[in-house]
Parts: sequence; structure tokens; C-alpha cells
Amino acid sequence: DRRASRLAYRLQQTGVGLETIVGIALQRSVDLLIAMVAVAKAGAASLFLDPHLPERRIAFMLHDADSPVCLTCRSLRNRLPARQPALFVAGSWAVGRGCAGPPIGLPCHAPPG
Repeated sequence: DRRASRLAYRLQQTGVGLETIVGIALQRSVDLLIAMVAVAKAGAASLFLDPHLPERRIAFMLHDADSPVCLTCRSLRNRLPARQPALFVAGSWAVGRGCAGPPIGLPCHAPPG
């Protein structure tokens, strides 16, 4: 609950709130549950993205939903559009399961250009 609350606060700091759709590109894990609860606590809606979909389809879904941020893990970041702002969601238990990355709430923005 504390991790979800911290992530919800970080989402709200990035402008997420009512009538906002947040993309979630995570494998089934505790991190996915934390992300789902955090998005709800922030007052937003979730757009679940299957990481196995083609990259163009993921990009279309995020663009169509006008999602300002996507929650993901480091190993799946390359599946998102390069210009899509993302927050990494990874707990210490996720290391070794394909979701190793910075702690919850650290921004990951695409390089300029």
C-alpha cells in the first residue's frame, strides 16, 4: 500500500489525475498490482499494454489514449515509443525476473531529438 501510495503521488506530480489515462506495460507480477492500485489512487484510468504486441500497435494505443506517461520496467522500455515518458516500476523482488530497474517513481524520459 505504501509503494502504491508513493507511486500515485509521483503520478500526480507529473500531472496525472481525473480523465487521464496511464499506460501500464508490465508482465504479471506484484509490480503490476502496485501500478494498478497507484493509477486508481491517482484518480486516473489504466490502459493495459501487452508487451508482446507489435511496437507500432503499442505506439498507436498510447497516442490514441493521449497517455501522458506509461508505467513499465527497464527491460520493457524499448517496447515503448522513444518519445513516450515513462516511470519505472520495479521492486527488489523483480530483479532477475526481467524487471530490474530503478526504484518506483524515477522518471525515464527519452533522449532529446
